[in-house]
Amino acid sequence: MTNEKGHGKKLILIIDDDADIGTSLSEILESDGYRVITAKNGLEGLQIAKAEQPNVILLDVMMPVLDGYGFLEAQREDATIYDIPVIVLSAGSRLDQIPPEIPRLPKPPELLALFSLIESRVNFVRSPLPTHLSA
Repeated sequence: MTNEKGHGKKLILIIDDDADIGTSLSEILESDGYRVITAKNGLEGLQIAKAEQPNVILLDVMMPVLDGYGFLEAQREDATIYDIPVIVLSAGSRLDQIPPEIPRLPKPPELLALFSLIESRVNFVRSPLPTHLSA
């Protein structure tokens, strides 16, 4: 099923411990034709990312159990999810610790900027497995 905007069934994973933000973003993205799944911390997000292989991940930084920095570190070392595009959404500090190639928006995000970033990444062609992750 594809809606008039052509997103089809592109899947977005939202990893955020703030249920209100997760719900609001889910509703907005679903109304625009995306499928959305949520995780309440980085550990749950890793498990869901491996199982569901989303097209894009929206990631909070400050979370319990495993924060966004820990998620990004684990993602870089996991051959099954290392190349899924991530967009960081955070009201937190220390955003300078996020690798420069990962886009970041403040929370709550400005919707036009968020949709623009999602659109630029949702059809991302995943890279071949880097040699440091190959078996």
